[in-house]
Amino acid sequence: MDPTKPHGFFLASFLVLVLLGDLTEACSCKPANLRAACCRSPVVMRAKFMSISRDSDLDPYLRQNIYRIIPTKVYKGPKKLILQESLYTPSSDAYCGYKHRGPLKGEEYVFSGSSFENRVSILRCSFAKPWNQLTSAEKKILNHGGDEICSCYLDGLRCQ
Repeated sequence: MDPTKPHGFFLASFLVLVLLGDLTEACSCKPANLRAACCRSPVVMRAKFMSISRDSDLDPYLRQNIYRIIPTKVYKGPKKLILQESLYTPSSDAYCGYKHRGPLKGEEYVFSGSSFENRVSILRCSFAKPWNQLTSAEKKILNHGGDEICSCYLDGLRCQ
């Protein structure tokens, strides 16, 4: 009997477990705090969430959920985003799609995301919180805007 066969089996099993572990952890994230989200994300805005639809034209694995929104304020990002009426996110959990927890009846949310070719996108690890649940300190952070938001957010440490 070849003494390397058991080692090869254990090595292959270990590699499969490691790779599967990475896939299942792809979308795990701690809840984003507002200051970190403002520093890391190219887009931070406030909008009313109105409805949701699915882009069915794409391959099932690439489908997008499309939230219809009414922007009320752009805190970070191109000011023309105030005209944006749609917010895109992958419909698949495997691609870290955002699941809106609140009602789709015009409740205002502040959220972070990204923008590419006039499309605003949000993911599961993005910051998203109802406007009426923000603290006065969080609202102050938003109203300062620009580089001041990140001026004391260094090396991952929050400032007071």
